[in-house]
Amino acid sequence: MDSMHLGRLAGAALAALACGATIHGCGGGSSGGGGLAASTAAGATPAATTSGTPAATTTASAPAGPAPRTRAAVTVARYGEGFLELHHGGTKKVLHTKGTSYERGVQYGYLLGDEVEGVLGKLPAYAAQAGGNLAAYAQALVTPVGAAVMRPYFDQDALEQLRGIVDGMRLRNPATWVTEQDLVFVNALIDIGAVVDLDVFRCSGLAVWGDITKDGKLFQTRNVDLMIGSGLEDHAVVVIEKPTGGVPYLNPGWAGMIGCASGLNAQGLGVSQVWAFSREKGFGRPWVLTMRQALGQCTGVEEVVAIHQADRRTYGSNFVLADPGHGRGGVPRGISIEVTQRQLSVFDSDDPREDQALWNGQPYAIRVPWAVFRGDSYMDPLLRATQTASNGPTGDPRTAGAYRNRYQGQADGILRYVNAGQKIGADECIQITRDVAMRDNSLQCVVYANHDLEIWLANSRIDYSGPTPRTFDANTETYYHYSLEEYTPTAQAVPDRTSAARGEALQLAVPIRTWGRARALDVRVGLDLGGAISPLGKLGTVALGDRGQATLTGTITVPAGLPNVGLGSLVVELVEAGTGDLVDIARTTFTVTP
Repeated sequence: MDSMHLGRLAGAALAALACGATIHGCGGGSSGGGGLAASTAAGATPAATTSGTPAATTTASAPAGPAPRTRAAVTVARYGEGFLELHHGGTKKVLHTKGTSYERGVQYGYLLGDEVEGVLGKLPAYAAQAGGNLAAYAQALVTPVGAAVMRPYFDQDALEQLRGIVDGMRLRNPATWVTEQDLVFVNALIDIGAVVDLDVFRCSGLAVWGDITKDGKLFQTRNVDLMIGSGLEDHAVVVIEKPTGGVPYLNPGWAGMIGCASGLNAQGLGVSQVWAFSREKGFGRPWVLTMRQALGQCTGVEEVVAIHQADRRTYGSNFVLADPGHGRGGVPRGISIEVTQRQLSVFDSDDPREDQALWNGQPYAIRVPWAVFRGDSYMDPLLRATQTASNGPTGDPRTAGAYRNRYQGQADGILRYVNAGQKIGADECIQITRDVAMRDNSLQCVVYANHDLEIWLANSRIDYSGPTPRTFDANTETYYHYSLEEYTPTAQAVPDRTSAARGEALQLAVPIRTWGRARALDVRVGLDLGGAISPLGKLGTVALGDRGQATLTGTITVPAGLPNVGLGSLVVELVEAGTGDLVDIARTTFTVTP
């Protein structure tokens, strides 16, 4: 094919990328971690196209770019466009899913089904530890009839992913006992507990930026203060999801829980939440699914407010949301959204409206420029009049432990650095989370570097080595580093036709988009027939600019000696140039004819 046709193919591929289209092949996959060979594809004549010049082609020899980045991760299993890695010496699981909600669910269930069964197996102990009311609800809701209480409030996208998880688990193990109803319950568990007045939820969150942070960057924290020691700790997992047509996001949670109790997306949007119990409550969509929608779709906090306003909420919460401003010219913004089931109020940093937060005429809000933070207490007087947390609605919130330990505790932590002239960064945020987390209730602590798309994550831990298990709070544990930015490059496989005979050549375009920093990526190609992948070699190397996109085009040849024919998939892998670290997988349906 001449350069004009290559340019047209590249241009069409870039147009598909800009429209958010993704072409997916049949499921296929492997339980092993082996990748595609790094040799140059036979007969390949690749060309790289940048997003600014879709019709021009240049030679795809290794471009100059940043030094290769390496990470200590091992890919241990794959299915479709999903893959499972072990990080931090093989002790921490990171699951990658990509595609439609159903496709991501199948990948999830196939690659992490044993962990999902582990979480569901621990639910009776978790419910019993939480208290009698929750135990009673748990017993009912794990049945199909009981799950019907919450299922009507689940959005269809979430239900599709749950259906996919069950189907993926059955592909892995046809004898699995897990049902969709089980997964509906586990993703509604937090809201059910809150609606039945289970007073075991305590959390905190903040966001800081601008004049008080290192390089003016945005940082955010999220403490999940819940029951520990139930065994949920044994099934913690980081999931990086790439929804079709959406925004990649990182969900640090527990197996089977697709809702986002914490999370950061590739636009730098971060999520924190605090229980702020109110008399205005009832059944609705679990807020973790609201956050799942926000992370998978939104660029900035304004869009999240709109989702909350349209939502049928369940109970009182304070949310801290922040983003670095990609949708508003690079100006960061952090907000608090205070909600009951019926009311909603939004506060900005150092908001004058917080002066309306009064008890007997005395102000109890703490205003700090370039910062938002929340404990349980509402600042909006109308919402405070409905509140049962923090001595509400008529008591002095300042005498409540939630106010002193978490709300004022965060303010004191921020001001300690500000008054000392020390800029706040990830280390300082980690220290604040350690200081304000609840003793014997610290399930998870997260720090987000929103500009750089990185997190530091600590989870509670159970030590089984002694005669009796010992439980350790998350805030006393190691904060492990994870990078969403490294995995934001996302590829598609766009061949010029969907079938070819053995020995025949075809043209392949691979449009790639990244939400992260500039980097060079190798593009490798393979052919999957019946689960057996034949490597076709390296198509070329592509250089991406900051938050950029490019398309690599070239010729690939179906091996003449291929033993099988029939329906399969073309497989594309993006790997870090120079290291072979896997970044992304793309598939498209392809048929090999005799």
